[in-house]
Amino acid sequence: MHRSFRSCAIGTSLLFCALSMRAQPLVDIGLFPSSTPNTLEVRVRPDASFNLVVSEVTFTIRWENSSGASLNTAALAQFCQGGFSIAPSGDGQVVNGSFRYYTFSGFGFAQIASACPGQAWAANTERVIMTIPVTGATGCANFTIGNDAYTTANNKNFYMSLNGLERTDAIYSTVPVKVAPGDFNNSGQVNVSDFGILVNAFGTSCTGCATDMNSSGQVNVTDFGLFVNVFGNVCL
Repeated sequence: MHRSFRSCAIGTSLLFCALSMRAQPLVDIGLFPSSTPNTLEVRVRPDASFNLVVSEVTFTIRWENSSGASLNTAALAQFCQGGFSIAPSGDGQVVNGSFRYYTFSGFGFAQIASACPGQAWAANTERVIMTIPVTGATGCANFTIGNDAYTTANNKNFYMSLNGLERTDAIYSTVPVKVAPGDFNNSGQVNVSDFGILVNAFGTSCTGCATDMNSSGQVNVTDFGLFVNVFGNVCL
């Protein structure tokens, strides 16, 4: 159940309701590649400036189940956690048909202006609200934020509420984010350049880094073996 006052007109005038809604921007959402390899970036784009309360945001990321990919929620990073805290759905990654789905929701009570000074949303300007690494992929995976029959039937469609009023607009990313294991420089191909990056990272400890291909927390010989298996793959 979304925490928005959908029946705004109840107990007040229709004119007041309409004016209240116009005071909150409509918000688009999109999914894009991060500058960090094998990492997804969720962005919002309001049609007016906003620095008050993000009451709720919900969205679902979808990709092919056959890719073997998962989302590393332990390495999830987000914008203004003090204002609204984004967390993965309790039902985890759900497989439905040929796709895998992961729903995320954020709920807020504090104003952005207070919780995150200087980070107000600007009109018609993208704002990153979350990044999350992809792990475990054995082949090319195509990631999208999308509403479909499954998300509609299970209350997992994109939804935005500002100051308690629904302000959901469009999903504006039109091209899937392609992720290929071993493509450490986001070139779309696993090649010698990626091998050089892996060599430089060998022996390091990290959480959520692309070169730690088995998410063990360390770049080691196991990752080299996994890299050999995907060398030459193309994901364009």
